[in-house]
Amino acid sequence: MRRRDVVALWGAALAYPATARAQSGERRLKLRVGWLAVASNPFIAFFRQGMAELGHREGGDFLIEERDADGRMELLPQVAAELVNSGIPIIVAVGSSAALAAWGATRSVPIVTLAGDPVRYGMAESFARPGGNVTGLGLLNLDFAPKWLEILHEVEPSVTTVAVLVDNATAGVVQFDILTSAAKTLGKKLVRLQIDGPEGFEPALAAARREGAGAMIAVSSPLFHGYKQRLIAAAAEYRLPAMYEHSDFPTNGGLLSYGPDFRAIFRRLAFYVDRIAAGAKPGDLPLEQPTKLELIINLRTAKALGLSMPPTLLARADEVIE
Repeated sequence: MRRRDVVALWGAALAYPATARAQSGERRLKLRVGWLAVASNPFIAFFRQGMAELGHREGGDFLIEERDADGRMELLPQVAAELVNSGIPIIVAVGSSAALAAWGATRSVPIVTLAGDPVRYGMAESFARPGGNVTGLGLLNLDFAPKWLEILHEVEPSVTTVAVLVDNATAGVVQFDILTSAAKTLGKKLVRLQIDGPEGFEPALAAARREGAGAMIAVSSPLFHGYKQRLIAAAAEYRLPAMYEHSDFPTNGGLLSYGPDFRAIFRRLAFYVDRIAAGAKPGDLPLEQPTKLELIINLRTAKALGLSMPPTLLARADEVIE
């Protein structure tokens, strides 16, 4: 049940006249939008919803051409190049690795992305004025990562060793470094588990158990999200209380999530596509950051693990799944 309404993610929305939206929704020619990700991403449904809210009808005035690397990071540059060579006019790149692959393939085709920090990665000059062919949303505010560890400590204070799943994405590497500092403060030992594909989940968590891990954190990763059911099942098999980045994990049986509202984020990506389709240059559209974070708890999973959630934690939750 929803404990409190989700407030608006954005501190300052860009002005966009209704007349321009109406004009963009009335285009006769179909707009082809390329979708690039490391794995299949169900949040594309919210991007579609955002496009519909802006007056675009899929199959009417726009089409989505989906491409993913089937969970294999090393294939992203090839998939991105194929998408660019197809003549696609706009690319939506989901995740830092996909964004970097798209940017490596083209410096002229507009790229709308959800990435960790496009400025830090060199894809944009600044959040206020990206300047190049990349814009969208950046999860620059990575300081929510220590909360993952703090919340797990509230749930299981006796756990001294925590497994941290990391893929090859830059954002996850940065988050692990931040978690390392937080672990020292809480007196925790972290076991870093490098995951290169979904087939690595079970062996990694088995190794974590052998090293004494009593809980797990999966850092930000389109790979982990794309194969969330397998990851959640592996955490359950090895009876590891697990913290994830966003609500789609506990909704599907994961224990906890703390992070941005990705439903709103993916709807917001449509705003950028719509603006660019209407003639705006990506370099002139400021990058945005989510400002609202939400805590989701799955009580059914907690009971299956024999955990009793602290009342103070339940009181702070934005949603409790019972």
